[in-house]
This record gives sequence, structure tokens and C-alpha cells, in this order.
Amino acid sequence: MKKIVLMFTGLIMSMGFLSAQYECCEPDCGSGFSVYADYLYWRVCETDLSFSWNTNGTNHTEYLNPCYDSGWRIGGAYRCGPSDIGVRYTDYSNTSKKVLTNPPFSQAGTAVFKFDYHVVDIEVGYTLPFDCDRYFFRPFSGAKSAWVNE
Repeated sequence: MKKIVLMFTGLIMSMGFLSAQYECCEPDCGSGFSVYADYLYWRVCETDLSFSWNTNGTNHTEYLNPCYDSGWRIGGAYRCGPSDIGVRYTDYSNTSKKVLTNPPFSQAGTAVFKFDYHVVDIEVGYTLPFDCDRYFFRPFSGAKSAWVNE
């Protein structure tokens, strides 16, 4: 089943401590660009995927639980004064298999679970510092587009 999701966030606010990247108290602090990459080790939470069969009046059930698998995320952000824009892409795929060799099967079979997850996030924010370099208030908004194939 393919799912395509496009979400837009409204105005969202956050409070926190300023990072070392935003330390000036001037209205125009200049600009900067940052890039990052993350290694992901996730597990799909589709547990207890079951398949059943009936043999001679007896019900049999087997379960396929997806395992952990690797993925990655890359992103970048550009800051110009208190304004910033960031974009990130997440890619994760998982394929889990279970070989069916138990009786009453006359031939071995395989149950397969596949999951593909691709997400693009775009975020625009504006940082309002308080106490010059200790606290900030950052309203932001963004869009998310996801392609999920299960």
C-alpha cells in the first residue's frame, strides 16, 4: 500500500537555550550555512504480523516481526540574521523475511514484509533572543512531504 502525505504546520513556537551558533545581540548577526548527516538504526513498529492456515481442522499461526535496519538523514540550514530556513531528507527501508518450513507445508515458503520511507521537511524560523545570549523564542513554520510504501 502506498501512502503519500503532505502536511503543513501552522505557527509553532519553541523556547530553549541558544546554541553556540547564535551568540550576538545585534539585530543583524550576519549569515551562516550548516550541513549535517545522521545515521539511523530504526525498527518498524509493525509487530505481530501474523499469517494463519488450517490443516486437518487445526489452526496454525506464525508471526513475522520486522528487525532493526539502517537508514540515513541529511539536511542543511541557512541562517541570515535571526531568520533561518532548513531542509532535510530522510530515507529508511526495511525488508524482513520469515522462511516457512514447519509442517504441514509440503514445500518451503517465505513471508516478506517491506517498508520504504522517504520524507522531505522544510522549515522556516525566526529567532528572537532574550538576555542576549542565554534564551530565545523561535516561531517557525514548515511543510513535510512523505512517501511511504508498505
